[in-house]
Amino acid sequence: MGSYALPGDFHKDPADRVLVATARESGSSLLTADAAILNYPHVLTLDARQ
Repeated sequence: MGSYALPGDFHKDPADRVLVATARESGSSLLTADAAILNYPHVLTLDARQ
């Protein structure tokens, strides 16, 4: 699964890793307020904090 092979440095939370890998593999943007995901440059994100 892609969650074990994410590029760059990403934290080890398994749920976040699955969400990010799924968004990357489907070419989708991830709507989140999680700063770790928002700062990860290898996935498209939308900031839900605004």
